[in-house]
Amino acid sequence: MRHPGYINSWLQILKNDTKTIFTAAAKAQNAVDFVLDKAGVNDCHEAPLPAAA
Repeated sequence: MRHPGYINSWLQILKNDTKTIFTAAAKAQNAVDFVLDKAGVNDCHEAPLPAAA
């Protein structure tokens, strides 16, 4: 299993750039929005989340 190495690599990335988690989260949200749009799911968000500082 490579799980510890995978997690360790992410920890190193996050230590070097604290904004990485926000970039990753934004890209994940874009992917979810794309999939939901292709599936015809609308208005899945009740209210938009505040922008990252």
